[in-house]
Amino acid sequence: MGGRRCLMLAALGAALVVTGAVRAQELAPPPTTTTLPSPAIAVPEIVERAEGATAELRAVERELARTVAVLELEATYPAERRRGDALRREAAAMLERELPAPVLDDLAAPWVPIRSGFAQWARTLTQDATAIESAVGRLDQARTVWEATRAEAEALDVPAEILRRIDTVLSQVAATRTRVGERRDLILVMQERVGSELERIDQLMAHIDAARRRSVGGLFERTGEPLLALTGEIEPWPQVWSRIRAAALFDLPKQRDLARDLGAGRGRWLALFLLLAVLLARLRRQARSWRAEDPTVAAATLPLETPYSVAFLLTLWLASDQWWAEARLVRSAVAVLATVSILRVIRPLLPETLRFSPWVLASAFVLDRARSFCFEVPALERWLLVAELAVAAVAIAIGTRRAFRDPTARPARWAAILRVLGPPALAIALVALATTVSGHLRFAQLAQIGLIQCFNLAALILVLVRVADALLVGLLRMRPLRLLHVVQRNRASLQAGLARAFAWGGFFAWTVAVTGRLGLLRPAREALEAAFAASYTRGAIAVSLGDVVAFAITVALAIAISRLLRTLLRDEVFPRMALQRGLPDTLSRLVHYAVVTVGFLVALASAGVSLDRIFVLAGALGIGIGFGLQQVVNNFVSGLILLFERPVRLGDTIELAGVAGSVHRIGMRSSTVRTWGGAEVIVPNADLVTQQVTNWTLSDMLRRIEIPVGVAYGSSPQQVLGILREKALAQQGVLADPAPMTLFLGFGESSLDFELRAWTDRFDDWAAIRSQLVLSIHDALAAAGITIPFPQRDLHLRSVEPEVAARLRRG
Repeated sequence: MGGRRCLMLAALGAALVVTGAVRAQELAPPPTTTTLPSPAIAVPEIVERAEGATAELRAVERELARTVAVLELEATYPAERRRGDALRREAAAMLERELPAPVLDDLAAPWVPIRSGFAQWARTLTQDATAIESAVGRLDQARTVWEATRAEAEALDVPAEILRRIDTVLSQVAATRTRVGERRDLILVMQERVGSELERIDQLMAHIDAARRRSVGGLFERTGEPLLALTGEIEPWPQVWSRIRAAALFDLPKQRDLARDLGAGRGRWLALFLLLAVLLARLRRQARSWRAEDPTVAAATLPLETPYSVAFLLTLWLASDQWWAEARLVRSAVAVLATVSILRVIRPLLPETLRFSPWVLASAFVLDRARSFCFEVPALERWLLVAELAVAAVAIAIGTRRAFRDPTARPARWAAILRVLGPPALAIALVALATTVSGHLRFAQLAQIGLIQCFNLAALILVLVRVADALLVGLLRMRPLRLLHVVQRNRASLQAGLARAFAWGGFFAWTVAVTGRLGLLRPAREALEAAFAASYTRGAIAVSLGDVVAFAITVALAIAISRLLRTLLRDEVFPRMALQRGLPDTLSRLVHYAVVTVGFLVALASAGVSLDRIFVLAGALGIGIGFGLQQVVNNFVSGLILLFERPVRLGDTIELAGVAGSVHRIGMRSSTVRTWGGAEVIVPNADLVTQQVTNWTLSDMLRRIEIPVGVAYGSSPQQVLGILREKALAQQGVLADPAPMTLFLGFGESSLDFELRAWTDRFDDWAAIRSQLVLSIHDALAAAGITIPFPQRDLHLRSVEPEVAARLRRG
């Protein structure tokens, strides 16, 4: 019995376990499977997505249209490649010789814009390639999606119209993908070509830099054969001429391209020249009338006497020199024409004793231009260099001799310059002649550049500066500038200041150009950068020379801008506005404080000081100043109160602590009061704010005139009052409103007392008006027979000694 129970319990337990397992299996979630989403588009969305695909394709077409730069580059690349090859061959031929640093700079100059152009092309191609690659990715993805959609639509047996719509989208995607692919291939090819050109240009620039480094050292090393040895190797003249002609026509293809470019733009430059010539010719006629009115502008307007030469020079200056710099023959011809124009302009500006020198040095410059075509004939090139240096030495020697021996020239500035620079220049020319003959060409070529080309640069810059002075004289005397008050009041100072600025700017430009011509610009720039980077560090404080210079320049500019704004406000803005007296000075000072404060903050920021540190430092300084300089701070704040509240204004007449006079200046710490005796009293601003101040002119310029009058007893009071009123109304400067008031004050000890009270709005002249009014009253009373009595006293003696009485009777 017990065994059966155990068996039944075991069977029941097994059934429960099996049932639980089955139930758990039924309740368990189904197993998850990872499936990739199908790229196909659902059938209901095909039409809508087809319209979106068409819009996307139009966007890709627009991106393709923006990459048109590669087509222009493909069209111009062959010509640019040929031009670069020609320049490269020329540079390689010249690099085989020993050249000084300035010549190497000239050799590298055309490559700077060329490399810049290729670098810009490379950046544009990279941007276009990135955009095209993105478009290619989107088109490939669209093709995959629509191909999958086509396959699924066929499987689902959709209508034929839907299949045709899908096929249309696929054909559009394929056509666009073909065009984009062709453009991408073209961009990649052009990228490779441009990169190759940049690499070749960089290699050439590296060779030029290496030659420049070699030319710096060994200035007196022999780099060529002696002149006599070369002279014996001169070929017959026909062969020499053939070599010269080949050198001159070496860049003939470039010159043809240049002529074609000039032919396309010659109308623009010709129109510019004609316009300048007409304007300058008109200015020449006006300049003669200006000289008649003001003889001081005669020297400044001399360049206007050669209007066509000046127009030619200005046209060359305004036009970029890149359109002739690459063609040696055209460049030389333009340089000779420019030299002739410079000489025509500069000759009247020079003293009589020096007018020969520019023509002599210009002939040396022409020889230099001719020598540039003779590098294939070393002996002839050397002889031309000897001729250049000899001509330069003769011109320097004659000019220096006249500067020393001509008594009329000794006080002149040019004579002083020649007495200082003439002897060393002559010594350099003679040494250069000797080194040219002996074969030490580096020093000779450097001296030739320093003596001749630097003179030409100086002459050109002098002409441009003097032309700017002449144009400035004209602008200040023509509409609309001549109508400005600031020009009318400050014409002479403006003219002198701007002429001085032009002169310093020309000197700076000449210095930079000469430094570049001598090959010293890069070392000088590196030395300046190193000097500006030099810093002093102590703890957390680090100050560099560049920061100090930036701070000083920014503060100076802020002060200059403040002065300019104050001058414009004072002379041009405030006179055209109806402002209360003293308000223009207040506004001017507020502008000055604002500009200087902003300039100071900008200067600190430019020096590398953080604004947070500035505010912390300002707070600390404020606490220190508040304790240590209380009076100074008090006076400064009082000055601000005077500016804003304006209880005392510039020009007011005040009385303060026994000081009476007019306010001459209101400063940051103190103000100046000019007394009637001419003394200037410095009054702290705090006294004007905290003490009692009598201001006679705070609200208006009215001043009451009070004249007491005493007449003898027996006179008619009505007659006296009438005379006083009549004379007050007749006096010029006395106001009729408020009307003069005449008062009978009473009976004095010896007279009838009257008083005249009248008003005038001419505060500064009230004393003179009172004097004239008193004089007219005196004359009127005398004419009416009314006397002004002397003071009278009655003396009563109660008792007198007999001796005193006797003396009084006798006396």
